[in-house]
Amino acid sequence: MIIQTKYHGEVTIKEEQIIHFSNGIPGFLDQKQFVILPLSEESPFLVLQSLNNSALGFIVSSPFLFFNQYEFDLDETVVDILEVEDANDVEVMVIFNNGIIY
Repeated sequence: MIIQTKYHGEVTIKEEQIIHFSNGIPGFLDQKQFVILPLSEESPFLVLQSLNNSALGFIVSSPFLFFNQYEFDLDETVVDILEVEDANDVEVMVIFNNGIIY
């Protein structure tokens, strides 16, 4: 599938790369399908690119690359909704905005 992206122009992706957010993401509830693309070859940053809006691409990365002691708790309800069976099957990403992690 060929998509139009904010940072890379046209990109070919595979169906299995598509990430579905059934409730959207905060502030963008109508955006439900995304793909994660590298920002550049050597960068620790990635792009969470909307499939429905080519102008919408968030810069994301693992918080653990920047903060060794980064921790968070997931409510058991969230774990159930996400159907998490093994913590090793989950990848944590944060959205960067003007150098601030949200």
